[in-house]
Amino acid sequence: ALVGAHDLRIVFAPIDQAGTFQLFGKGDFFADEGVYMELATPTTAVEPMTYLAGPQPGAASTAARLAPAAIGVTTEVGADWQITVTGAARDITADVLAENTFNSPPPPGFRFVGIDMTFTYNGAASASPATVSIGSVGDDNVQHDGYCGVVPGELDSFTDLFAGGSASGTMCIVVPDDGAAITLFATADFNGFIWFATS
Repeated sequence: ALVGAHDLRIVFAPIDQAGTFQLFGKGDFFADEGVYMELATPTTAVEPMTYLAGPQPGAASTAARLAPAAIGVTTEVGADWQITVTGAARDITADVLAENTFNSPPPPGFRFVGIDMTFTYNGAASASPATVSIGSVGDDNVQHDGYCGVVPGELDSFTDLFAGGSASGTMCIVVPDDGAAITLFATADFNGFIWFATS
């Protein structure tokens, strides 16, 4: 059964209660419903879950993910921010490694990809681009994760911007070295993602 992000837990209990255990999981922390799995009967074979590539029919994010903002199109993210992807995703692995001797190479099977972006703030006070949550995903449906190190021309996410102020630069992400398309997503208020194409 698929219940969302998996979390392995080890539970200690009296041996005479072992046959009464049930595994319970929820895909959404705030959801009321969940999935119970019976653990007492040994299974003879494990049926692996079918690999699901790309946006899936019926998923809440699929429609928006399939129609991301194109490169060069400025898009509202939350009430106070506008974001523009200003250049296509490009391999910057060699550039990052040459930028600083303390930078480590990406893990085997991965590469550093740079995406040029502009953040514009239109709020009442001041804020930094770091208040906008940015992520990326490819056709494997796994959010990219990892740290690039010191990046040439890096976007300064912690600079304070006042109304009308902008910050531009390169955002670096660690992605599988499979050449698959990368789609960015952003949120400033956690009420849904805005999607951006990178190619």
